[in-house]
Amino acid sequence: MTFTTTLQDWFIKNQRKLPFRLDKDPYRVWISEIMAQQTQIDTMIPYFERWMSKWPTIKSLFEASENDLLKAWEGLGYYTRVRNIHKAAQQLSQNNYIFPNTIDEIRALPGIGPYTAAAIASICFESKSVAIDGNVNRVVSRLFEFEDDFGSPSLLNKVTEKMEVWMSSATPSVFTQAMMELGALICTPKNPSCDQCPLKQNCLAFKNQSTLDFPKKKITKKKPELHKLILLMRHKDLLALTLDHQDSLMKGYWRFPEVKELPKESLYIGSHHHVFTHLIWDLDFYSVETEKSSEFQWFSAEEIEALPLITAHRVFFEKTKTRIFSSES
Repeated sequence: MTFTTTLQDWFIKNQRKLPFRLDKDPYRVWISEIMAQQTQIDTMIPYFERWMSKWPTIKSLFEASENDLLKAWEGLGYYTRVRNIHKAAQQLSQNNYIFPNTIDEIRALPGIGPYTAAAIASICFESKSVAIDGNVNRVVSRLFEFEDDFGSPSLLNKVTEKMEVWMSSATPSVFTQAMMELGALICTPKNPSCDQCPLKQNCLAFKNQSTLDFPKKKITKKKPELHKLILLMRHKDLLALTLDHQDSLMKGYWRFPEVKELPKESLYIGSHHHVFTHLIWDLDFYSVETEKSSEFQWFSAEEIEALPLITAHRVFFEKTKTRIFSSES
């Protein structure tokens, strides 16, 4: 059997039953691909299912409010993604809500890059477009023991060349998903299951017992760590929130006010350590009873539940809201 036949047969027999694989609906594949960026599949599936129950069509997505979309996306991170989805729906509304079927037209939609466009085109429309993400780069790097740094243009060129050769004799929808599945289930970054790999006889890294040496990675810089003082300003049963995003993070999401200095009467509530992909927040939360100020908007605990709130603040709020509203705090 050829390389592609071996891989495709393995996928057909071993693929996971995932909600976005029920059919080849490009809308469902599009949303799943965007959600899966920087997010584990097991994490994103509940988000995907809730999304599809609320907005099962492009038309319903177009009619949704940005606030509702932000709330539904809360916790997935990379919030520009959901805004681009909404922009794309607005663009698709001009084409009678029909998703395009060529890679160039798909690529023209807001928020869709080369990988996502190729994934949608190959899975939904059997285009011979090669979708190359981190999983694919890792698999191919190990197969050939490529020495190029992970994420480098030289590695991308080499992987693209191999993928295009394989794709020429493949069934695009099956091959694209097979490569994704192999990287997700077998050829994982740590503890790969090489003995179960359908391609182990073709793999130099397996032959040389060097799997964990590939792909080659540059030494990454330490993430900057920021300490922030967060003030939970309480007026009776209301808390102050702001949409301020001077840090350029999570525009459109509410947050508790950040302060440089604390009022003397403020009380320490607790702390939260929140790790982003590019930085770390160390948050200290304080509570204070105050008069209402027009500088902020004021909400009850029930209203806050329904608002899109930045994840770092949401996690702390859910753990401590009883204390925040208690007389002892």
